[in-house]
Amino acid sequence: MPNTAAWFATNSEVPAFTSGPDGTLTGWTGAAERLLQVHADEVLGSSCHEVVAGRDQFGNLYCGRDCPIRRMARRGISISSFRLGVAVGAGKRLPFNISIVVVEGGPDRGPSLVHLLEPIFGEPDGRLGLEHHRLPRCRSTRRIERLTAREVEVLRMIGTGAATGDCAAALGISAVTVRNHVQSCLRKLDAHNRIEAVRLAERLGFFNGSQIQ
Repeated sequence: MPNTAAWFATNSEVPAFTSGPDGTLTGWTGAAERLLQVHADEVLGSSCHEVVAGRDQFGNLYCGRDCPIRRMARRGISISSFRLGVAVGAGKRLPFNISIVVVEGGPDRGPSLVHLLEPIFGEPDGRLGLEHHRLPRCRSTRRIERLTAREVEVLRMIGTGAATGDCAAALGISAVTVRNHVQSCLRKLDAHNRIEAVRLAERLGFFNGSQIQ
């Protein structure tokens, strides 16, 4: 998935930021600017843990130089969505669900991480003017179609950072077939790209089997 950070920085409508193998911020979407009240120019090139300053649900500092999420990504461990209190603007901190997409960087580089942000509503510290920042919904839910079990398998692997060749080898199919499945998923989910398709599939319940043909 070449130049993922650059793509997110210029195209994604989802609140997200990307960090490189060394933990520095490489992408910060316009939606993240609005949500976190920080402009990309202020943070790109800075250490992710210093900018995000994430804390767990008990208020303990979670983000640090030795990032546990990056450590899991390097070891190939699946990363589930998690809750994190994130710094917003000056002196505020609000709760978010964080989903991670791992982008492999090749044999000589560690993985890059795409952090997808979703505000947690309905709590006292999550209601400070964020209602209009909800994640964008599908442009037309009537266009959403059910995915096949194989399409879900492909999307699930992509969500772990697997490349087309990796998916093909793991599933015993050709790279062309993998690409065809991906294109079918993009069409059925009305998604612009693979990462958006993964996120939509997760939110719409495909990964728990509730929407599979």
